Amino acid sequence: MNDKMYWLWLSGIDNMWSKKIEILIKRFGSAEEIYKASKKDIMAFYRDYNKVEENINDVVFNSNNQNDTKYVIKGHKVEFTMEDVNRILDKEYGKKKLEDMVKIMDRERMKFTYMGDENFPIKLYDLTTPVYTLFYIGKLPAGKTCSIIGARNCSEYGKKYALTVGENLARGNVEVISGMARGIDTYGMYGAYRGGANVYAVLGSGADVCYPKDNLEIYEAIKQRGGIISEYPPGCLGLPWHFPHRNRIISGLSDCVAVIEARKKSGSLITVSYAIQEGKDIYALPGRVSDELSVGCNELIRDGAAVIFDGREIVFDITGKEIRRRVSKKALKNELGDEKYKIYSLLSMTPESIENISRKANVSIDIIRSHLLDLEMSGYIVEVTSGYYVRG
Repeated sequence: MNDKMYWLWLSGIDNMWSKKIEILIKRFGSAEEIYKASKKDIMAFYRDYNKVEENINDVVFNSNNQNDTKYVIKGHKVEFTMEDVNRILDKEYGKKKLEDMVKIMDRERMKFTYMGDENFPIKLYDLTTPVYTLFYIGKLPAGKTCSIIGARNCSEYGKKYALTVGENLARGNVEVISGMARGIDTYGMYGAYRGGANVYAVLGSGADVCYPKDNLEIYEAIKQRGGIISEYPPGCLGLPWHFPHRNRIISGLSDCVAVIEARKKSGSLITVSYAIQEGKDIYALPGRVSDELSVGCNELIRDGAAVIFDGREIVFDITGKEIRRRVSKKALKNELGDEKYKIYSLLSMTPESIENISRKANVSIDIIRSHLLDLEMSGYIVEVTSGYYVRG
């Protein structure tokens, strides 16, 4: 097997998760060395590990499911059981798991990367709680990114601004990341997708398991323009503790975090706490002091988070570009002048080459280039790749 297959084998072992992988890697050095370790060495690790009484902290989340709490309550030691040992040593079991995973991955066009692989996101290397492996359908974020998170049971006010912020981030060529939860996450993704951005969902289930199921439409859409990302293997169902644990990936992949609505003890604040640890900028949408759905956001602003108005301020902060408010065609034509407006009207969300723009507008390349630069600096258009433009 090559390095990729060793990591795939390790990540597919039942009840194997990032904290256990971290502990094993510290002992054995690599996935390959874990695979090749003798029964004697694995048993020695098991005995040594279970002699140590020190606490190993992980996510601060107290699951209501008693079967899960031993893995996730802060201050509790991560358990290694004889079942874990037997799964590591049972190579026939491992071979079957690998075969099953590869079948699903082929069917779903799912890709796999791991820490050390050239495709592994650089932003995830320095997390306090490491991410070692990722499964994904589509692609991984590559540009400037912002996560949009907030209340599941959001208000119309929250819905409106999640859509607006998502769309304005898209206009600024900022990729959007969320957990695909109901409410704010979903509306933020819809706004960004509607605006033409790449959108990424980080799931608490396997990348092939759409959760919640009523988000199937956006789930399928962002496979084509963005990606579905998970550290959990194919077929894995979303357990309660998976969701706060995956939040570190949401914040890790994001250059900043935008909280649209959040109660005082909202799960979104777990993502914020990870982002603060990583030195990321936090933005929050203000609300009425009497509104329970705005308490978390208002407290974040009190504690130093930047205020969200419509998302354009986020674009300026992380890209240096200003995007203008949407105006009527008549007002836009008056502002730009006939020739620039004609060029702008030729563009859509499908990239158009400078040569095609020149030909359609019947204007020389040199003049087109000058007008395109002005339009781009004003935030009306975006150069998505060298010589190709879309509306901003």
